Amino acid sequence: MFEGEVTSTIGASPEVLFPFLVDVANEPRWRGDVSDAVLVEGATGEAGATYVLTAFAPDLRRDVLLKVVVAEVVPGERVDVELPTDLATFRTSYRLEPAEGGCELVVRLTVDAPGPIARMAGKAGVAKVTEDLVRLEAVVGSGDAGDG
Repeated sequence: MFEGEVTSTIGASPEVLFPFLVDVANEPRWRGDVSDAVLVEGATGEAGATYVLTAFAPDLRRDVLLKVVVAEVVPGERVDVELPTDLATFRTSYRLEPAEGGCELVVRLTVDAPGPIARMAGKAGVAKVTEDLVRLEAVVGSGDAGDG
């Protein structure tokens, strides 16, 4: 198992950032590898909401479809998203805390996989989260977090 954490200050209030994050359909707007995200089951903002994402897989050099489930929601404070695959289960927890000029976003990535796969995937995931948070700040920090 791998656990890693990235913290970033985002120039948007928790009241703006939380609804944006809890709607996984917004991921193409701030995740560089995701080109599409469609709600296929459940309701936006609720635990159990299931999305199908189209994401670029660099190792395969092509897009893949990924099933992502909103695992847990603490309104206004935290949303946990799970991505189960054949080799591993990825869980990303987004926790928001008010901060001067916006909020502090703590992203915790957990990879449950056998042997060295967890560590390799986890380190790559943390690097990717770090890049994506720059994009997230550009979208929500600019006030562009409204409907896409």
